[in-house]
Amino acid sequence: MPSLKRTWVQRYGLAVLTSLLALLLRFLLQPILGGEAPLLAFIMPVMVSAWYGGLKPGLLSTALSALVGVYFFLPPFFSLSLPRVSDILRLCIFLVEGMLISSLCEALRSAKLRTEAIAFSLQESEERYRLLVEGVEDYAILMLDPGGRISSWNTGAERIEGYKAAEIQGRHFSILFPPEDLERHAPERELQIATAEGHFAGEGWRRRKDGSLLWASITLTALRDEAGNLRGFSNVTRDISERKRVEEQLQKLVKDLSDVKWALDRAAILAVTDAQGIITDVNDKFCQTSKYSREELIGQTHRLVNSGYHPKEFFRNLWSTITKGRVWHGEIKNRAKDRSFYWVDTTIVPFLDDAGKPFQYLAIRFEITARKNAEELLVREKRSSDLERKRLHTVLELLPVGVFISDSTGKILQTNSMTRTIWGEDAPLLNEMSEYRQYKGWWVDTGKPIATNEWALVRALTQGEVTLEQEIEIEAFDGSRKTILNSAVPIRDETGAIASGVVVNLDITKRKQAEEVLRRLTQRLEALHEIDRAILRAESSAELAIAALSRLRGVIPCQQAAIALFDFARNEAQLLAGKLDSRSPGEIIALSNLMPSTMPLHQGTVRYVEDLTTLEPRPFLLEHQLAEGKRSWLSAALMVEGELMGQLDLFAAEVGAFTLEHQEIASEVANQLAVATQQARLREQLQRYAAELEQRVQERTAALQEANAELETFGYSVAHDLRAPLRAMQGFGEALLEDYTDVLDEMGQTMITHLVGAAQRMDGLITDLLEYSRLSRTEIQIRPLNLSAIVAEVLTQLQGEIQARQAIVTVEQPLPEVMGHRAILVQVIANLVSNAIKFVPPDVQPTVRIWAEETGSEEEGNRACFPTSPPDSDPPQPPLTRGENSVKVPLFKGDLGGTPGLKTDPRDAKSHSSTRYIRLWVEDNGIGIEEKYQPQIFRVFERLHGADSYPGSGIGLAIVRKGIERLGGQVGLESQIGRGSRFWLELPQVPPMS
Repeated sequence: MPSLKRTWVQRYGLAVLTSLLALLLRFLLQPILGGEAPLLAFIMPVMVSAWYGGLKPGLLSTALSALVGVYFFLPPFFSLSLPRVSDILRLCIFLVEGMLISSLCEALRSAKLRTEAIAFSLQESEERYRLLVEGVEDYAILMLDPGGRISSWNTGAERIEGYKAAEIQGRHFSILFPPEDLERHAPERELQIATAEGHFAGEGWRRRKDGSLLWASITLTALRDEAGNLRGFSNVTRDISERKRVEEQLQKLVKDLSDVKWALDRAAILAVTDAQGIITDVNDKFCQTSKYSREELIGQTHRLVNSGYHPKEFFRNLWSTITKGRVWHGEIKNRAKDRSFYWVDTTIVPFLDDAGKPFQYLAIRFEITARKNAEELLVREKRSSDLERKRLHTVLELLPVGVFISDSTGKILQTNSMTRTIWGEDAPLLNEMSEYRQYKGWWVDTGKPIATNEWALVRALTQGEVTLEQEIEIEAFDGSRKTILNSAVPIRDETGAIASGVVVNLDITKRKQAEEVLRRLTQRLEALHEIDRAILRAESSAELAIAALSRLRGVIPCQQAAIALFDFARNEAQLLAGKLDSRSPGEIIALSNLMPSTMPLHQGTVRYVEDLTTLEPRPFLLEHQLAEGKRSWLSAALMVEGELMGQLDLFAAEVGAFTLEHQEIASEVANQLAVATQQARLREQLQRYAAELEQRVQERTAALQEANAELETFGYSVAHDLRAPLRAMQGFGEALLEDYTDVLDEMGQTMITHLVGAAQRMDGLITDLLEYSRLSRTEIQIRPLNLSAIVAEVLTQLQGEIQARQAIVTVEQPLPEVMGHRAILVQVIANLVSNAIKFVPPDVQPTVRIWAEETGSEEEGNRACFPTSPPDSDPPQPPLTRGENSVKVPLFKGDLGGTPGLKTDPRDAKSHSSTRYIRLWVEDNGIGIEEKYQPQIFRVFERLHGADSYPGSGIGLAIVRKGIERLGGQVGLESQIGRGSRFWLELPQVPPMS
């Protein structure tokens, strides 16, 4: 009895286990199959249970598979209800298939038992077999002669093979073989084996009369007589096609289950424990995931991989569930041997004994660490997404444009505050594109209303069209009209489908208004400029007035216009242009007939009467205009520096014809006329003054030329007359020192020495004065000069002085070319170098450094300088610019255009304003010049030290200044007491050849 009970548990337990395995397999195939074939995987447990246990276990497996399939894989999921007819039909088909498979397997078991019983009976009695041969219908029994021809044919053979006895007897039994066996000579081979070995047994294909094939079990036995002679063969054939089919199905099912087990063993983490939770078996996947070997796991509990993540209550609930025989499912975080953590999706299935108590547990786990990490990442991304949405909302609220965001159906999802500012607070959030008709808009170019399907957002969502800054007019929901720039862009997902749309509205109403005002102002300015040009082309006051009126009629619409000039001394006005009361230009009008006593011009520069009928009393000329149908009158005063000199009158037939802008234009034109008229009068006076001045200049120029000639003659005469006694004094003094040294005492010799020195200094002073005056009169020619050659010539001239003072002169090469006069430039540089060597403390070795630099054009450099002054006048005192260690005093500037007697080189063809300049520096280590004396050292006879300390005439720097003036350059210095001086001079650079 216990063995029978155990067999019952095994049969039905296998049905439960295979159903659970099929459930796990279906879960594994869910990502692949999805909702397709939800009950297909459950055919396998039905087949296995029916094949192993028979009808009832097969039906049990069918019922369990149907329940779990409906509960987990047919919608609605996790429910046993089936609202759809297709799902009910699918379930019915599955139940029918399960019952058929169970019934078929039960029939196969029964057939197998019957076959075994028949075989047993045949073995007991061959005689009994002969008697039953003809009555056996499940076996084809036939007798063959030694040649293989059929000699007997039973009913079973007729049923199985399809031939009647009369049709088959006498024919060779090879007719029962398929063609491929005939090609392999299978009939002959079987006969040979039976003859040699006594019998042949095997399975193979046989062909029926109708050509169909059957799989048969064949036993071919050789029949011999007592003498051993071959008498024939007995052939017993059994149709085992159904058994073959069932065996193939079972083999396939076993293979499928083996494949499922193989796949499950590699995909899932499997562990078997006893009732106390001690691990009895694990698969390789468990070892691979937990990093423990099988030996380390078996005999241990799952506390070995406990991560400590879950509370104790979690495991108490788990044990409470499985000890009651229920399946537990959940997610557990475990810890591997290497201290790393992993998550598993766990299903624990309890196996129950006959008493319904669990005797072991099967834990099926799937590692979900990646999924849990992805879920955690999704949580973080959701938080990040929420933060990005908040940022987007903040940015949208800060944008100076209105923004609409919609989904693919056109539903408005989000707007910002500027959208409500543009469209009004009552602007609705629409749910679909057909509702866009609530928004009103017009095309700017045509003025036609914008249809619902023409809105930029609709085109973006339906056609993928991108619209940028499309100018349209709209009506806000508060009734106001505005002009906006409308832009719309479709947003596509990763597949390229349109998922959303964004609209940007920029309110340009104020800008359009400003543009309109600017356009009118531009037209107004163009008209006024045209009037200006016409006025400037006019020669007389009358021409000015006529030109102004002809242009003014195109700006201000009027039927009549006139300009009159006042003569208050005579109480009359002269009509310059236009007509008044049929009076022509040039006629005289009484002021009382022109100016209303109630609106004197001194009250304002513009008088405007919208309707002349309201003006009382009216002057005669206004009364006449009213009689001619003129109703509006605009009068603008012609005033210059507060003095009224005339008025501009405009008349129109309409009442209130002149706007404020017309009044402003009339006032501006009147002002222009007043200024132009005044300028015309001043121009006439200026022309008279210019003629008088030109006469005076000619007279003064002739007198000046005569004076210069007399002065030059006087200078040479004085120089000659002064040098004669100086040469006599110098000669007699030197003779006294040479011939009467013994007679004169020391005091006498000293006095004669001073006398000779004074004569020499006086001679040098006269020479310098002549040189200085000659600079103003000498005709010079400006040509390119090489500064290196000029400086070398200067140093050669001063070689004796340089050697006497043991001076060190350094020239930084190369020095560029400049435009100048060779003799003047040599004299200027020689004076600067001589001073640099001379004005040095006695105990200091003179050191002079000469270099040049490019300073740019006069326009670019903004070079500070003083205007050229006559030689006998004091130059203006410049402001001093202090540096860190020096005081810079830019000084006198020459003018190429104003230098008398100047001839320029043909290469100086460029504009003087674009000429680039070269600055030559002469730096020394001398005594320096005090700041307050620097502006005056370039004057004639300016000396800061006595002749005893530093000899000289006091004219050297004046010659430098005068020479640079003649060359069109400038000169200046930077100096500090005790730190030396740096003199510089600037001359035009040689222009490049075109």
